[in-house]
Amino acid sequence: MESWNKEVVTRKPHKCFGCAQEFPAGSKLNYCTTVDNGEFYHEYWCPVCEWVWGKYFGRDDDMVQLGEWDKCAENLAMRSAGKDVR
Repeated sequence: MESWNKEVVTRKPHKCFGCAQEFPAGSKLNYCTTVDNGEFYHEYWCPVCEWVWGKYFGRDDDMVQLGEWDKCAENLAMRSAGKDVR
């Protein structure tokens, strides 16, 4: 699996993959592209979700699906308490 990401200023509204919050055109979001077994995927991440993901998870983790911020926040709380969530 390979992935690339870059910060972009959106030209139209997009939802953050982490929290599913809608961001208006002109927002600064992180645009991620992944190639996995010949399949292309792309998503946008808001700065908060990108920070949480980068600090507490790896880019290869499959722990968060579209809009699962509650699960992400729960795992973050568990990791902060020293519990293994893998």
